[in-house]
Amino acid sequence: MAKNMPLKVARARKDMTQKDLAEQIGVSRQTINAIEKGEYNPTIKLCLKICRALGTTLDELFWEDENMENGYELLTEKDAMWAEMLLQVLKDNAVACTAVPVHGAGLTNRAGIPERLQIYVPKESIASARELMQCLFSSEAT
Repeated sequence: MAKNMPLKVARARKDMTQKDLAEQIGVSRQTINAIEKGEYNPTIKLCLKICRALGTTLDELFWEDENMENGYELLTEKDAMWAEMLLQVLKDNAVACTAVPVHGAGLTNRAGIPERLQIYVPKESIASARELMQCLFSSEAT
């Protein structure tokens, strides 16, 4: 079973942790984690609860597509400071984007691991997003 990136992206868009979503729909955080990792196939009833909580449809979160990530593509993974800068540039240039934490907050706090974010953009925007990223992080940029 493949990872459920659309679920993770939709949850991040709502600024919800796995725990927040789990509490809202009446399951454990571990259940949400297992669904996102593709290690647990939820019932249709649970899928509907998740969709209602996130304001999405079954197709958006659970329809498996060969091209994956439900229309979104991973642009990059960066330390939080650089990722926030890139997110602002993308938004300033009207490129839809979302960031998903790589590690949970507990791990970054307890283990001292720097926070990292994965940035996703719609597939149709990937070329312009890469150009903006190149301009921002190019050593030749002035």
